Amino acid sequence: MDKACYALLLALALCILSGCQSTNHQSRGQEVSTASESRYDSMSEEASLADASSQDNSIPSQNPLFLSQEYLPEYDMQNDIQRFEWFCETPLLDYFIPGDGFLWYYDKSVGKLGKLCPRPECTHDDNTCNAFLPGSFKGGGLCYYDGLLYYLSDIQTKDIMKKQQLYCGLYSLSLDGTQRNYVQDVNFSTNGFNGFFRLHRGYIYHGVINTIVAGGESQTRIIIRRQILGDSSAEAEILFEKKVEPNRGCDFFFQISGTTMYLLIEEHLITEDILQYEDLEACTIDLRDNVCKPVGSYHLEDGCLTTDMHEYDGVIYIARYNPFESLADLTAESINMVTGDWNRICTVPNKYGVYPLIGKGIVTGIGVRSETSDAERMIVIADHNGNILSELPVAMTEPQRSNREIMTNSIVKYTTNEVLILLYGEVSGVPTKETIRLSEALLSCISIFNQNGNWDSRIITP
Repeated sequence: MDKACYALLLALALCILSGCQSTNHQSRGQEVSTASESRYDSMSEEASLADASSQDNSIPSQNPLFLSQEYLPEYDMQNDIQRFEWFCETPLLDYFIPGDGFLWYYDKSVGKLGKLCPRPECTHDDNTCNAFLPGSFKGGGLCYYDGLLYYLSDIQTKDIMKKQQLYCGLYSLSLDGTQRNYVQDVNFSTNGFNGFFRLHRGYIYHGVINTIVAGGESQTRIIIRRQILGDSSAEAEILFEKKVEPNRGCDFFFQISGTTMYLLIEEHLITEDILQYEDLEACTIDLRDNVCKPVGSYHLEDGCLTTDMHEYDGVIYIARYNPFESLADLTAESINMVTGDWNRICTVPNKYGVYPLIGKGIVTGIGVRSETSDAERMIVIADHNGNILSELPVAMTEPQRSNREIMTNSIVKYTTNEVLILLYGEVSGVPTKETIRLSEALLSCISIFNQNGNWDSRIITP
C-alpha cells in the first residue's frame, strides 16, 4: 500500500451531525473571457472579466442546456479520474501536473509526452516556461471545461484578507499553453485537507475537511460548496455540511452525473490501532434546487475503511480495505441510490497490500511484491466478480530504479478498457535545472489497455 495513501486515511479529521443545507442563491453568473496574454506577468483580472455585462447572465442551474440528464463532455465532471490527482483529459490529449510545478501533456494520437509550452526557444527548466504554474495549488484537481483547463491557486486574489484566510483564485489555461488567465476569486476558504475541486455545468464545486472554532471549542467538519463560474462577486452556496464528534475520523466522496450529486460520507472510530466500526451515509443532492435526499445509513464492523467511490447508472460502487492488516482481502460494495439497498459485490485477494480503487467493472490498485530484492511494485486489476485479470510489475527505467526513494506512482484513471498510471519523481518548490532533469528522468506514463481480454503495458518517456 502506498504510504501517502495510508497516511491520508489515518490522518483523517476527527470530526455533531448537522446534515444537508440548501440556500436560495440569487447571484447571476458571468461568462469568462480569455485574454490573449501568454505570460503570467501580463495577466489581469480586468482582462479576464472584461465586458461581463454583455454576456449571458442566466443562473447555471436554470440553463436549459444544463438541465439535460445526458453526459455533456464539454461541461461535465470527469468521474473516471482519481479524486486527488492533478489530471484531466480531452479526446486528443491527457494533461497532468506530476509534482514538479509544470503542466505536462500526453498526445494520444502520436504517443508524444512533454511540457505544455510551444515556444521553441524555451529550455523548459525554469519559471519562464509557459508550462510552469506558479503558486501553491489548492483544491485537489485539474479540470477540463469548455475548451480550457482550470486549476485553483493562492498566487493572486483581490482581497489580501482572503489570501490570509487561504482563499484562492481560479485560473484558466488554453489547451496549447499559450494563454493563461486569472478568472475569479473563490469566495470560500480552501483551508483543510482532502480538498476536492471540480467544474460542472457552470459551477465551481469544492469539498474539504476543515477545523473551525465555535463556542471556544475546535470542531472539524466536512463541507461542500459551489460558486458560479466566472463571477467573483457570487456568494458560495453550502450544499452539504456535517460535523462529527471529536473522537471520530471522517472522509467524503462525491461525483456528479447530470443534475445529481451522489455523496458518500464516511466516519470511523479507531482505538489502540483497532478499527472499531465504520459508518457510511449515502445521499443525493438535486443541483437544480439544492435539495438533499438521504438514501441510507450503514454501520459496519468488518474492520475495513472506504477508500474510493464510483457512480454509474444510479448505483455507487465502493472499494474498502483493512488498514491494519495489509494483506486482508479487499471488498467491493454497492449502494442503489434509489432504494438504498446495500450489496457486497465481491472480495479480492490482496497479497500485495493494495490500496484499492474502484471503477466501471474493475477494482484496481498498486501494491508491493516484497519477496523480490527491490520490493517490486505491482499493478493489480480485478473484475467485479473478484477474478484477478492482471498482476503486472510496474515497469521502470534505470533512473527510476536508482532513485526509488523519491519515485511516486499513481493510478489516475480507471475504467473497463483503460487503467492509466503515472510514475514520477516528487519534486517540490521552485524548479531548478537539477530538479527538472531529475523529474524528466523519473517521469513516465504507463497505460494498461484491455484488448480482447489481454492486458498490455506501454511506457512513454520524454
